[in-house]
Amino acid sequence: MNARKALLLALVIIAIGIGALFFFRFRQLSNSIQVGDSYTISVPEGFTIERVATPELTQYPMLAFLDDRGRLFIAESSGKNIKGKDMPDQPECRISLLEDTNGDGVFDRSKVFADKLSLPMGALWHRGSLFVSSA
Repeated sequence: MNARKALLLALVIIAIGIGALFFFRFRQLSNSIQVGDSYTISVPEGFTIERVATPELTQYPMLAFLDDRGRLFIAESSGKNIKGKDMPDQPECRISLLEDTNGDGVFDRSKVFADKLSLPMGALWHRGSLFVSSA
């Protein structure tokens, strides 16, 4: 893995770890981002925070993972508050696939990779296949 991909992976992990931040307005600072009115995310000197996807590409992100080609898979909820016992009867979660089609380091295309999932709780890209745990 080259340095650019490693840095991109680190930035994506940071961004997804705080997935709810997709829905807040960001204000770019030197090496920190102001989120809403009360939270600031900072990184050590020498690192930067960059947005690699826009809110339009995903709706309710829960977790994300990269494949060996640098594509980003995002497990998304439906945004509804469905009781656990009712989830198997109403599988409304999905996995979206985000791609950087022009190679500028920003994901610009999104499509549904898998849908009608109960609640994706984990995923792993391994040897060309996506493994997902879903109740």
